[in-house]
Amino acid sequence: MPINAADTVWVLVSAAMVMIMTPELLFSTVDGTPQELSLNTYDVFRHVGLIGLLWVIYGYSLSFGPDKWGIIAG
Repeated sequence: MPINAADTVWVLVSAAMVMIMTPELLFSTVDGTPQELSLNTYDVFRHVGLIGLLWVIYGYSLSFGPDKWGIIAG
């Protein structure tokens, strides 16, 4: 299956929007919560990196790969 430019752009735009929203998670959890429950910047970026890696390994092939049971991809 050839690479579709529109699909690639959509994936990149979606990833950029998630990256822009990520610091908001940091700011919304720090105020009014105990120190143990708040996320620091390192935790946020570590989780973003992990989610990005999982997307590369599993998500892309599930989204743009061959049809599976008529539910995923296709």
